[in-house]
Amino acid sequence: MPIILLAVIFGLSNDYEVFVVSRIKDERDGGADPVEAVRDGTRIGVQGVSAASPIMFFVFVSFRLARDVTVRVIGFGTAVGVLLDALSCA
Repeated sequence: MPIILLAVIFGLSNDYEVFVVSRIKDERDGGADPVEAVRDGTRIGVQGVSAASPIMFFVFVSFRLARDVTVRVIGFGTAVGVLLDALSCA
Protein backbone atom coordinates (compact mmCIF):
# COMPACT_ATOMS: atom_id res chain seq x y z
CA MET A 1 0.00 0.00 0.00
CA PRO A 2 2.69 2.58 0.84
CA ILE A 3 4.40 2.01 -2.50
CA ILE A 4 1.21 2.68 -4.43
CA LEU A 5 0.46 5.78 -2.36
CA LEU A 6 3.97 7.14 -2.81
CA ALA A 7 3.84 6.57 -6.55
CA VAL A 8 0.51 8.34 -6.97
CA ILE A 9 1.38 11.24 -4.69
CA PHE A 10 4.82 11.64 -6.27
CA GLY A 11 3.20 11.79 -9.72
CA LEU A 12 0.65 14.39 -8.62
CA SER A 13 3.34 16.45 -6.91
CA ASN A 14 5.43 16.43 -10.06
CA ASP A 15 2.40 17.54 -12.06
CA TYR A 16 1.94 20.49 -9.71
CA GLU A 17 5.60 21.45 -9.94
CA VAL A 18 5.65 21.18 -13.74
CA PHE A 19 2.58 23.39 -13.89
CA VAL A 20 4.26 26.10 -11.80
CA VAL A 21 7.59 25.90 -13.62
CA SER A 22 5.93 25.99 -17.04
CA ARG A 23 4.11 29.15 -16.00
CA ILE A 24 7.45 30.70 -15.00
CA LYS A 25 8.84 29.76 -18.43
CA ASP A 26 5.82 31.33 -20.14
CA GLU A 27 6.42 34.56 -18.24
CA ARG A 28 10.11 34.53 -19.22
CA ASP A 29 9.29 33.81 -22.86
CA GLY A 30 6.84 36.72 -22.73
CA GLY A 31 9.71 39.11 -22.08
CA ALA A 32 9.78 39.41 -18.30
CA ASP A 33 13.15 39.62 -16.61
CA PRO A 34 14.12 36.50 -14.60
CA VAL A 35 13.14 37.87 -11.20
CA GLU A 36 9.73 39.05 -12.44
CA ALA A 37 9.20 35.78 -14.30
CA VAL A 38 9.77 33.73 -11.15
CA ARG A 39 7.63 36.01 -8.98
CA ASP A 40 4.71 36.34 -11.40
CA GLY A 41 4.89 32.80 -12.74
CA THR A 42 4.93 31.32 -9.26
CA ARG A 43 2.04 33.50 -8.14
CA ILE A 44 -0.11 32.54 -11.13
CA GLY A 45 0.95 28.88 -11.07
CA VAL A 46 0.19 28.49 -7.38
CA GLN A 47 -3.29 29.90 -8.01
CA GLY A 48 -3.91 27.11 -10.51
CA VAL A 49 -2.60 24.46 -8.15
CA SER A 50 -4.67 25.88 -5.31
CA ALA A 51 -7.79 25.77 -7.48
CA ALA A 52 -7.20 22.17 -8.60
CA SER A 53 -6.22 20.67 -5.25
CA PRO A 54 -9.64 20.89 -3.52
CA ILE A 55 -11.22 19.14 -6.50
CA MET A 56 -8.63 16.36 -6.36
CA PHE A 57 -9.01 16.14 -2.58
CA PHE A 58 -12.77 15.59 -2.77
CA VAL A 59 -12.42 13.09 -5.61
CA PHE A 60 -10.03 11.01 -3.52
CA VAL A 61 -12.17 11.40 -0.39
CA SER A 62 -15.09 10.00 -2.38
CA PHE A 63 -13.11 6.75 -2.70
CA ARG A 64 -14.01 6.23 0.97
CA LEU A 65 -17.49 5.23 -0.25
CA ALA A 66 -16.12 2.13 -1.98
CA ARG A 67 -16.73 -1.30 -0.51
CA ASP A 68 -13.18 -2.51 -1.11
CA VAL A 69 -10.92 -1.68 1.83
CA THR A 70 -7.89 -1.28 -0.44
CA VAL A 71 -9.60 1.40 -2.52
CA ARG A 72 -10.74 3.18 0.63
CA VAL A 73 -7.23 3.25 2.09
CA ILE A 74 -5.68 4.45 -1.17
CA GLY A 75 -8.34 7.15 -1.51
CA PHE A 76 -7.84 8.42 2.01
CA GLY A 77 -4.05 8.37 1.80
CA THR A 78 -4.03 10.13 -1.55
CA ALA A 79 -6.49 12.76 -0.32
CA VAL A 80 -4.25 13.53 2.64
CA GLY A 81 -1.19 13.64 0.37
CA VAL A 82 -2.87 16.04 -2.07
CA LEU A 83 -3.96 18.27 0.79
CA LEU A 84 -0.47 18.37 2.31
CA ASP A 85 1.16 19.01 -1.06
CA ALA A 86 -1.24 21.83 -1.86
CA LEU A 87 -0.72 23.44 1.52
CA SER A 88 3.04 23.24 1.17
CA CYS A 89 2.85 24.82 -2.27
CA ALA A 90 0.67 27.73 -1.14
